[in-house]
Amino acid sequence: MRTDAALFDLIAQAWAAYDRGDRRTARGLAEQARAYAPRAPDPIAALAWFHLDADQPEAAAALLKPALKAHPEAWALWWYLGLVYQRQGDLLAAAGALRRACCGDPALDSAAFTLAWVLHDLGHLDEAAAWSRYAVGKSHAPERLQQAAWLALRTGAPQVAVDLYRALFECLPSDAPDWAVLRRHFASALEQAGDPEQALAVLEAAGADDPAGLAAQAWLLLRLDT
Repeated sequence: MRTDAALFDLIAQAWAAYDRGDRRTARGLAEQARAYAPRAPDPIAALAWFHLDADQPEAAAALLKPALKAHPEAWALWWYLGLVYQRQGDLLAAAGALRRACCGDPALDSAAFTLAWVLHDLGHLDEAAAWSRYAVGKSHAPERLQQAAWLALRTGAPQVAVDLYRALFECLPSDAPDWAVLRRHFASALEQAGDPEQALAVLEAAGADDPAGLAAQAWLLLRLDT
């Protein structure tokens, strides 16, 4: 029990240091935890994450792959290995690892969010949309709403996309970097859902600063006139 408590305390200190931006101390504490319990998955998970944060996916992989042979049900390790593969451009392997993490531990909804983008990039849109719905069901964070709305639009569910975009705009500031693009996507969802007049109103509200939006307005006006 004392060993477990000491290990937990070191890992907690490592993550606390990471959260306050002290990456060097975080890694040092995680190394201490690993030296204390070399085969335990938690210190390896922390170190792997810190390597990923430092853009060192190969170093993370060197920790994760042998650890997963010893702990195949350490689901967070599969999540982090999926991130490694994603960074390395191996999307099929990334999808496999992330899917295994998500199926093994439903609490890893952040892994589901990443899996949805990986599947999107692979062209597996229906499965991507399913994982995205799962992730947004756990948290209405703006990035999850945006992902779920886009995938709903891409998979032929425009009314679902409309509802998600409405929820997104309720929590997204109007100076967000992708604001104009999101408004165009929202307008597209409205038009596909059978409300071209509202779609046009959304585009007109964006003003003249969005050339692509002006082109979309012209197309909608032609459609409404026919």
